[in-house]
Amino acid sequence: GGNVGYGTGDLNATAFGYGWSTGIDGWSAGGQLGYNWQGAGSPWVFGIELDSQWSNIGADATAVSGNVVGNAFSTLDYFGTARLRLGYAWDRVMVYSTGGLAWGNNEIGFGATANNGFAAGITQSNTHVGWTVGGGVEWALIDNWTAKVEYLYLNLGNENYFPNTIAGLGFDADLDVHTVQVGLN
Repeated sequence: GGNVGYGTGDLNATAFGYGWSTGIDGWSAGGQLGYNWQGAGSPWVFGIELDSQWSNIGADATAVSGNVVGNAFSTLDYFGTARLRLGYAWDRVMVYSTGGLAWGNNEIGFGATANNGFAAGITQSNTHVGWTVGGGVEWALIDNWTAKVEYLYLNLGNENYFPNTIAGLGFDADLDVHTVQVGLN
């Protein structure tokens, strides 16, 4: 199936011995593969799902000091999950909870431009690995076609960026994201 969604969350970082936090948000789109099993006469549904999303969930900042403009950004380029699902179905509606492994690729960059044309910048991408939990509602539209609304919380853990690139610049970044997705299977 396919899905589109919106995510919001926090990027928490520690650099130069100081901590800071900023909100992140953006859109996502992707697909999912899975399998559900429901025993004859039972309302309980057991499933597994693997999904992958392209996203632009992030934030950027600009600061001006004299003749220099500085920029910083963080963007979660994609994320995915591998989850178990437990649902309760009646008629053509199922309410479910889900949880499992989550991962995502995040890019962080810094740049500066002077009004004399001098520019410098640096970026680095890291894969964060963590966990996810959530839930949703899925409707059977017609045989073999379902629509769903799903909430996921992704804790993508902590990664170190620029450890040896610029002396003293290396910092840790921790990502937490809340997503709401609508999908068609």
